[in-house]
Amino acid sequence: MTAKRMNAAEFDAGEDMGDDVDWSKATRPGQAKQRVNIDFPLPMLQQLDQEAPSEE
Repeated sequence: MTAKRMNAAEFDAGEDMGDDVDWSKATRPGQAKQRVNIDFPLPMLQQLDQEAPSEE
């Protein structure tokens, strides 16, 4: 959304501006992801599997 498109009066009135936002380009600062590999002992993985909620 450009500054020209944003209607401050509508925003200040609490109207929903969600339709004016390109959510496909939204980011969360400080929430960058980085993939890591971790080796866990087998008993720990078995315990995690038992405690994890089922996907059904």
